Amino acid sequence: MLGKASGLPADELIIDLEDAVAPSAKDEARALVVDSVGSAAFAGKRPGVRVNAPRSRWCHLDIAAIGAAPGAVGTLVVSKVEGLRRLAFVDRLLATARFADRRLRRPHRLARPPPPPTSIYAARANGLQAIDGPHLGVAVDSDFEAAVARARDLGFDGKWAIHPSQPEHLNEAFSPTAAELSWARAVLDALEAAEREGGRGAVALEGEMLDEAVGAAARRILARA
Repeated sequence: MLGKASGLPADELIIDLEDAVAPSAKDEARALVVDSVGSAAFAGKRPGVRVNAPRSRWCHLDIAAIGAAPGAVGTLVVSKVEGLRRLAFVDRLLATARFADRRLRRPHRLARPPPPPTSIYAARANGLQAIDGPHLGVAVDSDFEAAVARARDLGFDGKWAIHPSQPEHLNEAFSPTAAELSWARAVLDALEAAEREGGRGAVALEGEMLDEAVGAAARRILARA
């Protein structure tokens, strides 16, 4: 699977050391992942690794091993976080590992995963992409398409896939259409023109009132493209 993964049309690869690996194979899988992500096969992609949960006996071993392969891993996915103390534990592990860029965003409180619209607002407030979790089916069928459409309509920037047949469809679904790109460019042109003509904060475009919030949405479309 690792050999095939680097050739997939995905923006990021998340390698799962937790649920996808039996307890008896944790050490072997960890060593295999560290060797693989540092190889030429992953050139051009920075894979992420989903480490074992903080309460497990493998979490610190995962982070230490991944930290010993500098530059190879772009993201750590921490599962089953039940409180800020778990994040603080991970933060301390990251501090001792050799990660060049250690950025742990600490929420004010953590009780349960927020509903989708709330998680999107939180991502926007912190300048982060909002990526939806995976559809658990492996087929590209009507259920998968409905889940993708719902995530896109809610405002997510992308969605995880769990099967090699899905990334191509996700890329198509979350890539802006020609009409969306045309709208985004027109919005930014109108706002820039208004700024040059006297610094107006809002302007109309084809009957639509534009302001900085609309401009931010336009910039996100162009960034996705």
